[in-house]
Amino acid sequence: MKFFKSALRFWITIISLFGFLTGWAVLAHSPKPQPYMDPSRATLGLDPVPQFSDLIGGSDGLGGPRITRTVRAFAPRFRTAGS
Repeated sequence: MKFFKSALRFWITIISLFGFLTGWAVLAHSPKPQPYMDPSRATLGLDPVPQFSDLIGGSDGLGGPRITRTVRAFAPRFRTAGS
């Protein structure tokens, strides 16, 4: 039984390596895809990318919107020493 188990493991190893190498060779020799170019954007120029300083804004140098928090008082619910 040990012989058959070892033979099966060896066979699976050989077939796995063969499949891996075959797949690698097929993918390595396949034609490379051309990059997709949208025809509607090919004729139009792209808008410039906004700078980070334009996005954060603010003249005080701290940037970003001001976030105000409201503090709520904690009010516990009814507590019972029930069952």
